[in-house]
Amino acid sequence: MGPASIHHALLFRQLTDDLVYFTRGTELDHDSRARLTARGVHVVDTPVSRVESDDNGITGVRLDDGQVLPRRVLAVATTMLARTDGLEGLQLPMEDLPHGMGRRFVSGIAGTTAVPGVWVAGNATDLAAQVGASAAAGALAGAHMNADLAAADADTALAAQLAASPA
Repeated sequence: MGPASIHHALLFRQLTDDLVYFTRGTELDHDSRARLTARGVHVVDTPVSRVESDDNGITGVRLDDGQVLPRRVLAVATTMLARTDGLEGLQLPMEDLPHGMGRRFVSGIAGTTAVPGVWVAGNATDLAAQVGASAAAGALAGAHMNADLAAADADTALAAQLAASPA
């Protein structure tokens, strides 16, 4: 549902000529409806009552008016949420993405956060990041963590040296 589902419908249209878009309360502006129609996507505004199935899987979508549209496959646009389990006590800032696309951790360069010493990386900050991008973001965050630790070690050693030397 929502603007993200329109985008997904246009992507799925590349895979099939038999695509139905159930609005399910999403208000389509004139441009969005025209784009879907121009691509041959059948737009259904009638509310969905339920998904029909049998022992072999999905058979169709029943609408509130009683009509059943035969379907074998359904795709649903989801809301992506960064997992926060176990991190609540850190009170890391979170932000909602536009158009109900999801919720992620707020981060700066290389995954820095508003909480000193805490970094986030991968799809916790970029919800669309797949394995490669997430691994690269983790490696970058790790490099910056190491640089911060090396600088802290040097600061500690310098402070100890200055404290030990006669004035």
